Amino acid sequence: MSHDVNRLCHEARQVLDTGHPERVKLAIGLYRQALEQAPDASVEPYLGLAYFAYKAGLKDQARVLLVAARQISPFSQPIQRLLRQLNEAVKEPVKEPELSQVVEFHFPDLT
Repeated sequence: MSHDVNRLCHEARQVLDTGHPERVKLAIGLYRQALEQAPDASVEPYLGLAYFAYKAGLKDQARVLLVAARQISPFSQPIQRLLRQLNEAVKEPVKEPELSQVVEFHFPDLT
């Protein structure tokens, strides 16, 4: 199961490396699939989805994803970094208009 999650995350990174904004939906789908298959296998899908949520101005969803990731890896520096950015972003919106149009999907229910 963990192998599948690693493969999906690797595919998501490759999709993002192409630099095509329209490929974001595909990467999001891959990260979601990884979470559905094994929610506790890796923090990467949480981080990927949280990053997209953050950049789309969906800070509450990003925070929920990061809190879930922190339960898997409490001392992860990338998680802590993104949480700090979220806390600072409360003062100033971060929303990237083109990304917010692409990231119109339902985040996994982690509550």
